[in-house]
Amino acid sequence: MITKINNTANDMPFIELIHQLDAGTRRVCSAVNGQWIVDEELKRAILEYISSAKCVVQHGVYDKVPLKFDRWQEADFHTAKLRIVPGAVVRYGAFLAPNVVLMNCFVNIGAYIDERTMIDSFATIGSCAQVGANCHVAAGAVIGGVLEPVTARPVIIEDNCFIGAHASVVEGVIVRRGATLAMGVHIGASTKIVDRQSGKVFYQEVPEHAIVVPGAYDGGATAQGRSPEGPNVHLQCAVIVRYGETKQHTKINDALRDEDRAPD
Repeated sequence: MITKINNTANDMPFIELIHQLDAGTRRVCSAVNGQWIVDEELKRAILEYISSAKCVVQHGVYDKVPLKFDRWQEADFHTAKLRIVPGAVVRYGAFLAPNVVLMNCFVNIGAYIDERTMIDSFATIGSCAQVGANCHVAAGAVIGGVLEPVTARPVIIEDNCFIGAHASVVEGVIVRRGATLAMGVHIGASTKIVDRQSGKVFYQEVPEHAIVVPGAYDGGATAQGRSPEGPNVHLQCAVIVRYGETKQHTKINDALRDEDRAPD
């Protein structure tokens, strides 16, 4: 079902792009031969829409962007094969693929959530963030959005990933297929991601099937050596403890849906 965006001019060229984002026929970032390519036109459309729209009262809030399910009826949810529990907030222009389950979370405009993924309670999916199929974003986790500049890559969570409770992935980081982030892992563009076994350090990308936990490294040393009277400083990092599958973490999703029938 297409929502009419009634608080701005509906004949503006960018409005059709917002409808395409909402329907999933286009997405802000797509994988081409393993490389994630940003669609700058869609990011510009979101910025133009937000800058031109006027705030209106809707469901007790005062906002520019309507809610995705504002005019949906029961049949629309059956057709889309979605399960949306009370408290979930999804802004128009975000796409949810079939068999997605949303607990009481927040999904911003431009986000894309692929099939059979579950977004748990109090999790946040930021503007333009891309979350793959068969993922579980656990309670309180933050998948940061990157809207500006238009050339910047948003956060990417590839297929079959588990993002633990209160973890955060921001600043355009890619979490590759099958990776697991433990509870409380925080990864930004400058975060060191250290492979405990090989000693290799990654930035801005979690390797496929990596199992990552919070860690710290000694930041007290200098180029001239550590000062004996200086503070013993440890800086945050993320540590790859091993590589493995995420099936055990994501199997909870299967108990919450049944693809052969509409959501309960």
